[in-house]
Amino acid sequence: MLGLLKARFMFTSSNDENEDYASFLIKHGDNVKDVAFKVNDLNSTLQCILKNGGYLLSDAKTLSDKFGSVEIATVATAQSDMRHTLIEAHNYKGIFLPGFSAYKNNFLAEKLERIPVATLDHVVENFPVGGMDDVTKWYHDTLNLQRFWSIDENVCHSEYSAMKSILLTNPSHSIQVAIAEPVPNTKRGRSQIQVNDQLN
Repeated sequence: MLGLLKARFMFTSSNDENEDYASFLIKHGDNVKDVAFKVNDLNSTLQCILKNGGYLLSDAKTLSDKFGSVEIATVATAQSDMRHTLIEAHNYKGIFLPGFSAYKNNFLAEKLERIPVATLDHVVENFPVGGMDDVTKWYHDTLNLQRFWSIDENVCHSEYSAMKSILLTNPSHSIQVAIAEPVPNTKRGRSQIQVNDQLN
């Protein structure tokens, strides 16, 4: 896990025994598999997700160490191979999650250029033509993300491509998820290229 201020990135790789990660890499290549969210009430959030067509990949469990405890579960939807880990951690004082500790005197890290990432502004999910509205509704119904901004092909286009996008956010704007889909055109746009490359 790499972290700087509020930004956290966990890098993983598959092995012969991890069919879940191996199949994901075969289908998508290097990609984002999990976007984690902090939640205020894990149980009620899980109930809402299950009610709206999501499903559990891992049951809720408690992780603990000397810095405290967190409740954690992982969910997925039928619309995407990406998953969401939900974390309830009101009083946890560790650097990330139980079991993680700071790694000091890393000679490799010392040679790398420092990347000044303070926080994540937004996450983008690309879907095939016609998939954006169902995904937008799912995020609204399950995580109460509200439609904050949108663009269509009249705004986001070039000579070769066009796309539509809806930006969803929570009340504090600490979470922003952009849902995008291509507009059918004579040439594939960036969103369509990414979707096709992931789905094929």
